[in-house]
Amino acid sequence: GESALSSPESKALHDFIQRQGTKLRAHVDYHSFGALVLGAWSHTDTPPPGSNNMNVVGQEVATALTEADSNLQYLYGPGSDLLYLASGTLSDYTYSTGIMSMVIELRPQE
Repeated sequence: GESALSSPESKALHDFIQRQGTKLRAHVDYHSFGALVLGAWSHTDTPPPGSNNMNVVGQEVATALTEADSNLQYLYGPGSDLLYLASGTLSDYTYSTGIMSMVIELRPQE
């Protein structure tokens, strides 16, 4: 959109997250493809608060996905490191509100 929350979809997601209060504990966004597990942040190279906890969980997810398919290694890291800087991502927004958040880039087709 032209600015933050200017599209109806972004506004609806924002409003839903706000209504949940502390009930919403985690957010996983699935994308295709890349065999990556992306943690915060995507919009900056600066590590976010609580990044130690996020790193443990993210690495565990990447390890579990790798073990599920021994032909493919999933990598874990911040989106800004493994891909590129990207502003306005839902995962960065949810993480900034205190929700554990990550993006899983699914496996490429064989």
